[in-house]
Amino acid sequence: MINGQLPFAFLPGYPQRAELSYRSVGVEQIYLALPPGHPMGANAVAAYDGVPYLDVSTLINVPFILQSQHQKIAHMQSAIFRHFNFYPDIVYETNNWDTIYTFISVGIGAGFLPEILRLMPMRFRSPEFYRIAGIDTTRIYAVAYLPQ
Repeated sequence: MINGQLPFAFLPGYPQRAELSYRSVGVEQIYLALPPGHPMGANAVAAYDGVPYLDVSTLINVPFILQSQHQKIAHMQSAIFRHFNFYPDIVYETNNWDTIYTFISVGIGAGFLPEILRLMPMRFRSPEFYRIAGIDTTRIYAVAYLPQ
């Protein structure tokens, strides 16, 4: 957009670039995801909508697969770990949500996944999704464009 090749783009609303204008178009929940049948899921607390809550700080010895630090979601990942005074054992970082989904599905570790992947299971073995207790993990989606 900045170099004039795109008129607009849909992307997470934060962080923002000063030279672009943003209009919110939706809100997305980010979930903690564990491999199917993971024993730490037994610590979850039931919720009204069927997606239980889990305290991230209980996952001290669980490896994590995360988005790379230059991805916009990295700010939220860091905020979650800071909130729980938790230093994760990061075994893999990637730029791809599908990689994280697959790695979690096959038992490599835990991670954070967007709501769209919870609503559309992609594989025979899907991760188990949990709301994160004690912190807001919603993020705004926006359309960004160069102001006229």
